[in-house]
Amino acid sequence: MTTGYVPQYLAIFTDGDAQYAVIFDSKEAAAAYAAAPDHGLTFLGIARRVGLSQLARIAARQDLAATGGSPHRTGRITRWIPDATNGFATDTEGRSWFVSREDLPGGKLYLPLGTEITFSGLPNPRPGKKYPQAYSVQIVRWGIE
Repeated sequence: MTTGYVPQYLAIFTDGDAQYAVIFDSKEAAAAYAAAPDHGLTFLGIARRVGLSQLARIAARQDLAATGGSPHRTGRITRWIPDATNGFATDTEGRSWFVSREDLPGGKLYLPLGTEITFSGLPNPRPGKKYPQAYSVQIVRWGIE
């Protein structure tokens, strides 16, 4: 989660033809508005508002949970500039994955080339991105410094 991030919740309604969302700063406020009788719409539920990156992390965690809780992809770090906030890994099938500093274990700022890792992630890149993103990165064996 990004520092200073304020969670937002959406109360979702329908008029029968379209859906509408109203943004609130808390689940309680969204629920209170949904319970109010004067809006004349059918309440569908409350959703947490997230960005594409956060949604991808949530989906990757779901993917991880479905595999029994252990990462199911393996690879090696193939590119990382120590001062950069990201690098790339290549999995055992030869596919390149974007690796963000945010997904490294133990507050690591980068991983040396050749470091063997396990990770989770969905194989399709996010819209507008060239590479899929690796999440929940774990170190198997350190590479060269």
